[in-house]
Amino acid sequence: MEDAYRDAANLLFHRRHGTLSTLSRRYDGWPFGSITPFALDRSFAPLILIASIAEHTKNIVADPRVSLLVHDTGEGDVQAHGRVTILGEATIVPPDVLPDAQARYLARLPQARGYFGTHDFQLYRITPKHVRFIGGFGRIHWLEGAGLTALAEKDPLAPAAAGIVSHMNLDHQDALKLYCQAFKGQAVSGAKMVGVDALGFDVETEGPAHRFRFDFHEPATAESIRKVMVQMVGEARAKLSAPPDPPG
Repeated sequence: MEDAYRDAANLLFHRRHGTLSTLSRRYDGWPFGSITPFALDRSFAPLILIASIAEHTKNIVADPRVSLLVHDTGEGDVQAHGRVTILGEATIVPPDVLPDAQARYLARLPQARGYFGTHDFQLYRITPKHVRFIGGFGRIHWLEGAGLTALAEKDPLAPAAAGIVSHMNLDHQDALKLYCQAFKGQAVSGAKMVGVDALGFDVETEGPAHRFRFDFHEPATAESIRKVMVQMVGEARAKLSAPPDPPG
């Protein structure tokens, strides 16, 4: 069963949009679906950034029960591909974890940065209660939402995280600044890694002050993390040396 949890989390990690279903306030509980970008927080719970004037937000305020359908893409029969439906409760992200959640959201959806500057948009967390995972023919499971959290707590990088952070900050600050310039468009005078896990790492900068989240292309392990970080340096250098796109 743990494989099902892992595959469900992997599908969520690789997708950026899902279908959010809420219970209509206007039409007495009828299901209401909308396309919604999402990210994952530290415990693999989906994060959604929604406007107070949106119909789905009004529905959530009236009844926080929601579902989020996320499906794999590919050629051929859509029903042959993997998909995850999360049944959970959507609540506003509390202030004490908002910086981390916001950084994780913007790592996946950087185009949303401007929305955080308005009072109309707020970040919500969908706490998974039940999960329906279909991984293909014969792989159909009902999973408990707590299982995703438990999987996140088994982060394979956790035992090595403190050493990785210390090593990067002592020996590779230039690489951290390079990541910020290449992948976030910010030239900074200082950068410090403040956390790392199997899905990515977090950096705080000065000159100017920012908090950035960098997602890996694939989940990392203690054996692969060095190669992943070196590969990112190569990608960053290539990105900065590439000629600008011609005007459209």
